[in-house]
Order: sequence, then C-alpha cells, then structure tokens
Amino acid sequence: MRSVHVSSPAKLFLLGEHAVVYDGRAIVTAVDARLHVTIQPEESALPAITIDAPDIGLENWHTPLSEIIAKTRFEGESRFIEGCLATFHQHYPLQHSLHITTRSTFDKTLGLGSSSAT
Repeated sequence: MRSVHVSSPAKLFLLGEHAVVYDGRAIVTAVDARLHVTIQPEESALPAITIDAPDIGLENWHTPLSEIIAKTRFEGESRFIEGCLATFHQHYPLQHSLHITTRSTFDKTLGLGSSSAT
C-alpha cells in the first residue's frame, strides 16, 4: 500500500484574529513554516490508528479505529486527528489500519495556525 505525504503552511493573523469569530474580517498571511503529515495504510485484522506526533507529545499513540468512531467528543493531544478520522470514516469507511506521522517546522506555542493546518 502506498503512503501519502502532505504539508500545509502555517498562517499568521496580521489583524482581526478575534473579529472572524463574529463574522468580521481579518488579514491573514501564510508564513514560511509548514506542518507535514504522512499517512501509511497497514494491513490489520482489527483496524487501528497509530500516531507519531512528537511536536505535540504523541509518540506511538495507538487505539482501535472502532473506539475513535464511537466517540462523540474528542479530547487531548490527539483530538484534531481523531476528529478528522471520525468524519472521514462517516463518508469513506476505513478498511485498514493507519500509521500517521506529523512534524512541523515551527513550535506549537507560537500560535502560527498549526491546528488549522492539521
């Protein structure tokens, strides 16, 4: 099976960061920093998800896919990835295990839109 690698630029609000919450306008720019994600499908009798995302403190995090899709609320450092997988699975049921690796070229504490990139 083939792996997929994607990357997305971080963003920086120049002004209006909180205005968008109230349907206002903002000026945003992409910056020369990226979030990289690699997804490797793996054969498995019981589909599971493994996440290696050392930038956010997840290393060899592992859980059955059935537990993720049964959740109604996602918490913790894996919440963005779990939420995306659950939504994806509703439309395109996953048949295989996935090994997801993320890394970024910027620190998560800088506020450069890393959650949006994810």
